[in-house]
Amino acid sequence: GHPDISPDNAYITYEGLVNGQNEIFIMNIDGSNKIQLTDIPGHDWDPVFMYQMSS
Repeated sequence: GHPDISPDNAYITYEGLVNGQNEIFIMNIDGSNKIQLTDIPGHDWDPVFMYQMSS
């Protein structure tokens, strides 16, 4: 999968391998403050930021 950049260009979300399974992570755009978001059985793929528009 490919990393995704947040709409405000502050964060990157990506998948990484943990104990043989893909998990989803987020970090600051500069690579600092890496946080694992998922920890469930099975593989998690292709994280994306959702864009919300208001009228």
